Amino acid sequence: MQHVKTSIRCVRAPVGFEDIPLSSNVANDEMFERDVMTVKRNVILHHKIQHTLNVLLRTCHDLFANVIRFKSNTIVPIHHSNIDILVIRENTEGEYRVHLNTRKLIDGLFIDCCREIAAEYPDIKFDIMIINNTCMQLVNRPTQCDVMVMPNLYGNMVSNVGAGLVAGSKYGEHYAIFQ
Repeated sequence: MQHVKTSIRCVRAPVGFEDIPLSSNVANDEMFERDVMTVKRNVILHHKIQHTLNVLLRTCHDLFANVIRFKSNTIVPIHHSNIDILVIRENTEGEYRVHLNTRKLIDGLFIDCCREIAAEYPDIKFDIMIINNTCMQLVNRPTQCDVMVMPNLYGNMVSNVGAGLVAGSKYGEHYAIFQ
């Protein structure tokens, strides 16, 4: 942040800064709410504040896994019954920070890591599907899936396919957030 302040000062831009350390370690809820309202006053961030605070919470507490369970129930009739799928997606949004032309490299690394871990559990079936086919299979034959592990971008797409079934949760080593 100091580099930004120095640059703004060098070009003599009429911009002021107010440092607001957002943290769950504030003395009380009122102070946290005051800090959030201070950020909301900033017109530049006004439309992105919800996303920014969610990312801040996930990053500060290292909530690296977004775990979503899609489970059918007997109360609401749906086309397919006996759906019970656990989707585990990366939760830090790192892939959004890269260029599109590196997508294959990132996907390859993710798949290599999954293969390595899957090799430690030979009794568990391990398959790889491209995202288009994954979404189509979820719509047509959702009961074929039990646990799905994927990067955040693909997890977002799969979550949209299964939206409305159950609420999601985010897990880290020391914290969990439920929505």
